[in-house]
Amino acid sequence: MKKQLTVCAIALLSATVFSSATTAAPQQKGQGRHLSKFINKFDINGDNQVTKEEFDVSMAQRFEKMDADNNGVVSKEEFESNAKKRNKAKSYKAKMDADNDGLVSKQEYLDAKLKKAEKKFARLDKDNNGFLSEEELRKGKKSRFKKSSHYFPKIDTNGDGVITIKESKASSERMFKKLDSNGDQVITQDEIQAMSQMRRKD
Repeated sequence: MKKQLTVCAIALLSATVFSSATTAAPQQKGQGRHLSKFINKFDINGDNQVTKEEFDVSMAQRFEKMDADNNGVVSKEEFESNAKKRNKAKSYKAKMDADNDGLVSKQEYLDAKLKKAEKKFARLDKDNNGFLSEEELRKGKKSRFKKSSHYFPKIDTNGDGVITIKESKASSERMFKKLDSNGDQVITQDEIQAMSQMRRKD
């Protein structure tokens, strides 16, 4: 269950750590950036690693942000709404507004769309022959990161339609333990990289 919460948390952070791991070289390079973003988002004191305390504080803050009506639980609507806001913000700020002036010009928009299309094509073209076969297209659809609605029921363990603080903490505890492979209560970039490599082999 912890694995699912962290995947969700990272998705909401706009950088899914393990979302689309493949063996393609362009994907590995992009994945390195995602790993760095994970560290940066949770690393409060800037020492390039994430302690258990930092992780707990960050996850608590994210829970509070998702709980839009401040009733102590996160509904499915709140969960998905927050995910959409983060994804929209990421798409606009990181991918289109290249000169960071708060506006997206026609050229910036076209450049961003082209860049996205090129990355997607490179990810799908497994044999690097410059063409997409029917099999490559079919596999590409299966490998896409699951929507936030897929993860909600896995965090909502009792199926009552809301995520409680207790459910959130239970999931994050398991995920932290999984990422902290040496059990020293600190998640390092090396540990995240090792986990990512393991998933690529699966």
